[in-house]
Amino acid sequence: MFDPISLIIGITMNIYTLDNMDFFHQRSTNNKTMNCRWEYVGKKKPNPQNPSLTTPFFGNVYYQQHCVEKEK
Repeated sequence: MFDPISLIIGITMNIYTLDNMDFFHQRSTNNKTMNCRWEYVGKKKPNPQNPSLTTPFFGNVYYQQHCVEKEK
């Protein structure tokens, strides 16, 4: 049958991905049209005006992505 640990890990990863799907889609779009880098900003609460990738357990932001448009 199925290993229960594998099922728990799989379900957890699927829920995490579905909850943060907009982040992963935006990151993919940015990689095609922009040069992006992650910068450490320290332990901060997420900006409510700007959707951020947060985990349901911790709710803090440590890195922010800064992007500049690629030259054509």
